[in-house]
Amino acid sequence: MEAAKSAGVPVVIIGAAPPPAAAPLSQPPFAERAAGWSRRVLAEARQSIAEVKALPETLPPILEGLSGRSDPGWLWPALVIAFIAGLGGLVVERLAAARLERLLIHNAPELSSNRGARIRYALSRAALRAVAIAVGLGSGFFVAAIAVDDLPGHESVVLSVFETFVVMRLALLFLRFMLSPDDPATRVFAIPDAVSKRVYRRVMIGVGAIGLVVMLATWLERIGAPVGAVNAVASLSTVLGAGLFGQAAWTLRYRRARGESGPRAPWISRNWHLLFIGYTIAAVAATILGRLSGAEVGGLLLAPVVAGIIAGIIYAVALLAIDRLFPPPLAGETASSFRAWAERSALVIVGAIALAVVLGEWEVDIFSDAGEMRPAFTVLIISVGAWIGWDAIRTAFDQRIAEERGLGGQAAEEREDGDEGGAGGTRLETILPLFRNAILIAILVIVAMVGLSSIGVDIAPLFAGAGLVGIAIGFGAQTLVRDIFSGVFFLIDDAFRIGEYIDTGGAKGTVERISIRSMQLRHHTGPLHTIPFGEVKQLTNFSRDWVIMKLPIRVRFGTDTERVRKLVKKLGQQLLEDPVIGTKFVEPLKSQGVYQMDEYGIITRVKFKTRPGDQFAVRKVVYQKINELFEHEGIAFGGREVVVRAADEPHGTEGVSADALTKAAAAEAGSTPSARA
Repeated sequence: MEAAKSAGVPVVIIGAAPPPAAAPLSQPPFAERAAGWSRRVLAEARQSIAEVKALPETLPPILEGLSGRSDPGWLWPALVIAFIAGLGGLVVERLAAARLERLLIHNAPELSSNRGARIRYALSRAALRAVAIAVGLGSGFFVAAIAVDDLPGHESVVLSVFETFVVMRLALLFLRFMLSPDDPATRVFAIPDAVSKRVYRRVMIGVGAIGLVVMLATWLERIGAPVGAVNAVASLSTVLGAGLFGQAAWTLRYRRARGESGPRAPWISRNWHLLFIGYTIAAVAATILGRLSGAEVGGLLLAPVVAGIIAGIIYAVALLAIDRLFPPPLAGETASSFRAWAERSALVIVGAIALAVVLGEWEVDIFSDAGEMRPAFTVLIISVGAWIGWDAIRTAFDQRIAEERGLGGQAAEEREDGDEGGAGGTRLETILPLFRNAILIAILVIVAMVGLSSIGVDIAPLFAGAGLVGIAIGFGAQTLVRDIFSGVFFLIDDAFRIGEYIDTGGAKGTVERISIRSMQLRHHTGPLHTIPFGEVKQLTNFSRDWVIMKLPIRVRFGTDTERVRKLVKKLGQQLLEDPVIGTKFVEPLKSQGVYQMDEYGIITRVKFKTRPGDQFAVRKVVYQKINELFEHEGIAFGGREVVVRAADEPHGTEGVSADALTKAAAAEAGSTPSARA
């Protein structure tokens, strides 16, 4: 067998047991792993403290290895050279910035009223300032490098100083771009002057203090100081930076939390500072613990700042594009609805980009196929895209509905209490909200299916299950199905529209809202009726096409009714020429002659035809004009009268009013004594 094996012939041993499988590596419980990690972190913390305390003993040998001198006195000349060169670079930067900014045309009155001009000016100014920083600090570094070329160990000091200068200047440049404390006319964001200046001043002082600590940490790392000491100094700079960021966010909360956004502002707009402070605390804890545990930590604290810079630049450019695609409205004009949609969409997109940048700093893999967070981020991107698409559809529908609402209907504030009719909206105004809701449901279903598919859920069984559920619902909810189909056919028949006054037999009112299964009617006295479509057997519409209003007018017995008819006809022609209500008539005011006679007088009736909703305004004018006309022509309105006859009244006093008879009797009684005398 051994010979066969050596010759390369395969040998099969019948009945031989398979080799034992390797035992799986057992992982310790979570509590045990957490306890071990905690012990390691505490040990590293104690080691860092010990190394910081030992710096006076460990640092001189390191410095002697760099410069060949045992005393650290050579550091002071290096620092003086670096700072003098840096200050000289700042002077050159200021001169270069002043020279370059002359290229900009700065007209504050125009900038204060033009967002696009402010953004272009701010971006151009920031770009020119960046060039000036590169020129100034670059020249300063060049001078410092030449000055310390022959001095051993000085290069580390110069590099650390100028790295800190560059970071500080770029941070202040971004802060000036965001706040513009010295020039409110060019400020991109609506921040009060006092808040802008206070935040910039405090952050500038904080950046200077943090810069010194960062410079020390960078220099210690560059010269090879103990890792624990470097981590301790770097952690100090992290804590200082967190305090600075938190204080700035708390000060800037004024804009969102104290009224500019209004009480209906989104929750995230009113509480963004709390979220930022919470993130800052988490980033500080993760950074310090990561350094102590030996893990690789990136710029977790600076991640939102970097993300804010990138997102701010992208958003500013997007706003410029929006101003070009949807120009801002002129005085007296209304802004386009799609302009607001574009601004909202740009804000959501830059928010997603900022989130991707922050997750990248946290080393969360969201782009590769093997990334654990790839499905979740994919669902987020799909949701963002669906929201943007839905927002565009909703904006288009709302704009069209507003246009249709302006074509017909009577505003609610124009209707009087007790009005039982009025012109409704157009057919599109009634149907479009239903289409909009149907599209929303379809988008939600598609997003849910695509999201489930992206996270690995097989959606084929869901479709089969949905079919079965639909059949079950169809059998168990026949009333609901009847309501839905009845509503569909009512809308196809154009039986009613939003804003029309209808009577369903059991209730009547103005159609306020239509859903997939019911409608809501607002009675003219206030109650709101909700009526399923399946319960409507007969429907009467009082607001379609035209309406005839008939007004009864009572005059006294003996009035010439033919004269009244001619006067009303003449008045109808005059009302047609009225500039206010003349165009509201479909048919002019006419007299229908004598309609009825009762114990109080003769009742004549006049009528006119208008569009639905206009009859109430016309009715007021018609009553007013008839009253003025009858008063001018001496025609008395009929009404209740009381006639008193004495038992021995002389012949011919019939019809004389009681008031006249009383006066006559009083006069006669007063004259009798004098006659007798």
